[in-house]
Amino acid sequence: MVVLLILACCTAGVTAAAQPAAAARLVFSAAGVVDSPQVVGDNLLATVEGPGGTQVTSYDLDTGAVRWEFAPPRRMLVQPAGDTVVVAPVSCSLRSSFQTYGIDAASGERRWEIRGAPLWLVEGAPLVVIKQTQRCSEATIGFDALPGTQATWIGLDLATGETRWEIDVPAAVNLAVGVNTGGRASWLAIAEAGVLTTYDLTTGRDVGRYETPAGTTRPSLPTRILGAGDQLLVVTSSRAYVQISAHEIPGLRPLWQNTVPPLRSNRIDLDGVTARDCGPVLCLGPATETVGLDRGNGTERWRAPGRPLRVGSGYALFMKAPPVAEAPMFVVHDLATGDAGAELRDAELLNRTYGDPLMSRASQEEGEEGRLWQLDLSAGTFNTVTVLPGPFANCDTAGRYLACRDTNGQLSVWRLPADCAPSCAGRPSALGRAPWQKP
Repeated sequence: MVVLLILACCTAGVTAAAQPAAAARLVFSAAGVVDSPQVVGDNLLATVEGPGGTQVTSYDLDTGAVRWEFAPPRRMLVQPAGDTVVVAPVSCSLRSSFQTYGIDAASGERRWEIRGAPLWLVEGAPLVVIKQTQRCSEATIGFDALPGTQATWIGLDLATGETRWEIDVPAAVNLAVGVNTGGRASWLAIAEAGVLTTYDLTTGRDVGRYETPAGTTRPSLPTRILGAGDQLLVVTSSRAYVQISAHEIPGLRPLWQNTVPPLRSNRIDLDGVTARDCGPVLCLGPATETVGLDRGNGTERWRAPGRPLRVGSGYALFMKAPPVAEAPMFVVHDLATGDAGAELRDAELLNRTYGDPLMSRASQEEGEEGRLWQLDLSAGTFNTVTVLPGPFANCDTAGRYLACRDTNGQLSVWRLPADCAPSCAGRPSALGRAPWQKP
């Protein structure tokens, strides 16, 4: 999704030097692309709307030739997974099938199909987690931390479609999952009637159990479990404080307990509160505020308005929106101190959920050239990728290729002068302000 930011402004800091434009060679173009393009090895995957309906198309990056096309029964989401492309439903309807397909990435042939929708790819194993409910009307797309109906989680082999394990998830429980910065999951935790249980998602086996001691909880206060890297957080909220207890993954050994002041939110029910591993700290909070907690003892190290969208080893890209900002904006924060390194107004985030952010100036006009920058969240620098001939809605890059789609569905693919794996090697600028912002 494209995020538009306005009213250029910046924080004090190092001024970014003018950078030479890096030339790129246009390889091919295509029309009718309805979703973000994805660069996968020497392929480009795109969802294309044609006369016969929507189809998933694989293009050869060197020539632009169509390698294969797959026509699902309706518009679906596309998730590359090594040698397999997972094609998943975007909604549940009684008038159409609720199936997920596994497509061979090289040939486009259908390898398998299964009823249900995918949740995650699994870290350290060639598996995808599929969620099945009893009826289509009970299905929800994506992860639901408070499921209202019983479901079966299935560990499916990406190559063969064989079921490697199954986990029965009851209704009316609280769930948490450990997800890395690349979006792959490694463990599941279930809280039910005062008992915590963890499951290894590579095997489906239960690997930890913890019974909450009697008298240590307050049922009248909202409580959630949240995954943050290799720790499970049990969070209880009141108007006066937030109490956090941390457990080791996978065995659930208690690690620490701490109390911090209330989170900046109009509600205490913890809806919308998330946690994640933020390198030197654990990040916890709603969309309006994030608390950086010490990994070892839970001490509050810093607070920052907004929520981290992308997290690197040293820095994170936060999104600030009303009421904590006059207008939506991105802010880069140092994860060790919480200090703001740059406020990125008048900026667009162009690439998908994971990886270092690709950014451009939001106020770029049609036909106006503008630089594309990559924000390196490990080093805290902006790297020049190339010059774009106009505004684009979505981009993806890997290796020597960049693919961008504009708001009219026109796809353009360029070969870059420098390799962007794992990070674009353009001349870096320090974080004091966005490279397009004036002092």
